Amino acid sequence: MKMEKYVIDVLKGLKPKKINVKKFRNEKDFLFLRDKAKKILVLNHTAREIYSACNGANAGKIIRTISSKYPDIDIEKISIDVLICLRDLEIRGLLALR
Repeated sequence: MKMEKYVIDVLKGLKPKKINVKKFRNEKDFLFLRDKAKKILVLNHTAREIYSACNGANAGKIIRTISSKYPDIDIEKISIDVLICLRDLEIRGLLALR
């Protein structure tokens, strides 16, 4: 088994939990205001889809949800992209991976 596949399989079990932040929405973007950091964050379309899928599902379920919307893209590529996005959202203080 490739190391990347092993890491992906381990991380799929993580469950993202949204952190309470003020959320605003306009036609194209989700905007978040982080009170402590006083930063406004804007999510692009893909990050918005991934964040919206964080509703109690583990990362593996989120990957399957996103891959069903993009059947022409390799599942391993989607897995890596989703996991990187989840980690980025965690770093930015929008969710916690547990």
